[in-house]
Amino acid sequence: MGQVEDEAGSDREELGQGPEREDPPRPGWALRRWWSLRPVTRTTLSVLAGVAVGAVAVVGVQDMSRHQRPSPSPHPSPVDTLPVSALLVAEGVCTHLQDQVLEVSFRVTNAGQRPVDVVGVRPDLPLGMLLIIRTDLDDGTCGSGPPGPTDGTLAPGQSQPVTFRLLPLESCPQPAPVAAAVDLAHSSPATVSVPVLVDLSSVDFPGCATQAAQP
Repeated sequence: MGQVEDEAGSDREELGQGPEREDPPRPGWALRRWWSLRPVTRTTLSVLAGVAVGAVAVVGVQDMSRHQRPSPSPHPSPVDTLPVSALLVAEGVCTHLQDQVLEVSFRVTNAGQRPVDVVGVRPDLPLGMLLIIRTDLDDGTCGSGPPGPTDGTLAPGQSQPVTFRLLPLESCPQPAPVAAAVDLAHSSPATVSVPVLVDLSSVDFPGCATQAAQP
């Protein structure tokens, strides 16, 4: 019988049921372990567990919202206002020579269908022969007409008086053309060249007619 008991004991040890193996925890051991902790420790662990559960829940809701929320459609960019193509002409051109100073007076008229903003007018002298003294936004000696707008905005059909005061660098600069470079705002192009005089043949420069008449 002793041999049979030894063999049975060996079998139990090989199956993990020998005397050296600890018994599995009985049901309710975790609860008993919990209540054996101090009240302060139990309170702290409860708060930490609640915070962890709440954080996991918030992350889960945000992740779900991120996947379910439709991506916002891009806002259409505002369409830029197209620049105005200015149509300007020179009207009422007249010349006056006094003390070697040549005045060229005219009116810059808006011949287009939309208002244009004039920010400056200056002489455009392709062939030179003339020295610019100054530019005045008035009628000069021989011009006439109403004054221009105070804000520089020319409505369709409205005009701005201009007078160039020039000094001839040659004794008889008849072939020299004169134009006006009008600087505009909100326009394309920003500067418009307006022909004023094809040449200065209409100006009676002293001594030039006599030289032309000589053979």
